[in-house]
Amino acid sequence: MNLPQVILTNAIQGGGPASSWTTSAVTTGVALGDAVLVALNVYVGSGTLSSLTDSSGNSYTLLQATVNNGYVTALGYCLSALALGGTFTVTLSSSQTLNVDLVAAKISGGLSALDVAVSATQVATNSLSVGPTGTTAVITELVIGAFGYWYQSTSVPTFSAGAGYSSVGQAATAASDAAGAFLEYQLVNTRGTQTATASVSAAVNAAGGVVAAFRYVLATTASAGLTLGALSLAAAAQFAALVASGGLTLTAPSLSASATPNAAWLGASGSFSWASAYGISSMTAVQP
Repeated sequence: MNLPQVILTNAIQGGGPASSWTTSAVTTGVALGDAVLVALNVYVGSGTLSSLTDSSGNSYTLLQATVNNGYVTALGYCLSALALGGTFTVTLSSSQTLNVDLVAAKISGGLSALDVAVSATQVATNSLSVGPTGTTAVITELVIGAFGYWYQSTSVPTFSAGAGYSSVGQAATAASDAAGAFLEYQLVNTRGTQTATASVSAAVNAAGGVVAAFRYVLATTASAGLTLGALSLAAAAQFAALVASGGLTLTAPSLSASATPNAAWLGASGSFSWASAYGISSMTAVQP
């Protein structure tokens, strides 16, 4: 099972002024086709966060919270990246003192599409929360939480993952003030709304968060010996991973003439009557 692996934590506080900042090189390489997720906490002042790119030419979709006390928290993602062994570049709409915190992670295959996402901002708190999202479309999804804070102190608070979530990594630094970014994940196996939570070791002045659920591929191929007649309804959830945005046509490969397909996966009419519950939009079966 492929889960997020941190590839870089990097931060700058009090640099510039400038309208862009380039990180150090990733500490773990990204292979062709990997997904890359990036949590950002950036001081933009009265401007905006314009883009996130990298030295391999990948561009990232940015899910941003609203600006809070001059800082914006964002989740950037590229679901099928070119191989990357270099740097990220964060670009602002105007020249600012450079206060940027970045946590980047890769997933070696597994994410097919963004499903639902939402953002939020908070003030004067050490208990962070963002959500709920809309209801997820399929059973198996990877939920990502990205958080950022600004703290009017030279002491650097630390993040802890919320209930049900696992930490990917955090980046923080302090000059006259402290700021930080945090990335966490949770794999869910049921449809529903999603909320990300986290805690900070001090009550920070301002915070932002983004929670996003991505359709997650548990497996992309099935072995030649797979016998569909043996699948239980629980195991059938695995097939949700085979569906991206289009339909899926499945042919039962090895049922003998005398075999009776398991009613848990094959309806009396020969169709996958439960398919829609797993986010599968089109599926057919061939009976012996």
